[in-house]
Amino acid sequence: MTQIMNKKKYIVIYTVDIHGSEKLYKALFNKAVQENVNSIVIGGDILPKSSANDLIGIQERFIKDKLIPMIKKFNGENPYNAIYLMMGNDDFRVNMSLLEQGEKQGYFRLLHNKVHHLTDDVDICGYSFVPPLPFLMKDWQKHDTKKTRKLSAECDKIYSKLLDCKDKECKKLEKCYFNLLSRLGYTHHIRKYTVKGILSVNKKEKTTIEGDLKTLAKRTNPGKTIFVIHAPPWNTKLDMVYPDGAHIGSKAVKEFIEREQPLLTLHGHAHESFEISGQFKEVIDKTISINPGSEYQIKEGRLNAVIFDVYNLKKMRHRLGGKVELEKGEKR
Repeated sequence: MTQIMNKKKYIVIYTVDIHGSEKLYKALFNKAVQENVNSIVIGGDILPKSSANDLIGIQERFIKDKLIPMIKKFNGENPYNAIYLMMGNDDFRVNMSLLEQGEKQGYFRLLHNKVHHLTDDVDICGYSFVPPLPFLMKDWQKHDTKKTRKLSAECDKIYSKLLDCKDKECKKLEKCYFNLLSRLGYTHHIRKYTVKGILSVNKKEKTTIEGDLKTLAKRTNPGKTIFVIHAPPWNTKLDMVYPDGAHIGSKAVKEFIEREQPLLTLHGHAHESFEISGQFKEVIDKTISINPGSEYQIKEGRLNAVIFDVYNLKKMRHRLGGKVELEKGEKR
């Protein structure tokens, strides 16, 4: 008698940068049911964006009144599915306690700086921080490396002088400022000086992304671990932004992937990267890295997600809006 071997299979749907869109959450949960997935993974920027003054309150109420109830409903109807999620750079950390309460209730598992057993032989962990951005919200920003920390400090000093300089002095300072931005990889960022201390981060953040990832890697076996890192690897098809396709990813993340060769890395942050590059995936040595992109702002609510089997990463499906984009050679 021929012995039939049981082939391992574990299906995951991954999305990111939903930014509090109820339509996208509902689309995600519906798709998870349709595809009979084992786990849902959401890689950051899970709460609403708004220009309102009370954004912290808006995000707090969304967690209490929308996110938790939606997840509770899904869990009640699908008790064998697991949900993993984490905050991103647009989510206020002050509301983290609400998510921690949800985790204690068993609604989901938080990823940032934690290692979970996804399957018997595959772990999953997360990291929310991104390199400095020209935005005032600094909750999830850290210097990328020790080198960029020093360059950023120099850049901020010159920036401060630019705010009050005169014409002739400005040209000299501006040249120096953009030279430093170029060395940091930020030439695409704000050229009008409207945000003071453009690259400053919270002084309480003493470590760098580079150092944090080294520490996180020691807590697991990278070759058997899926790393959910909000910032994409620098200078890849996954970190491109408008208007000129500039790269905004993390050099520390790129070096981490090259050095540790994780089983798989899942990213976001650069919403339009897929639209620009036409690619949701990049292979770095032996590691597959993913950024599905995001179209949360579109009224119809287009969900960008990637569906894959942990034990067969060669076949992945990228869902763009209402379409399912198949890998070459894969049949429906």
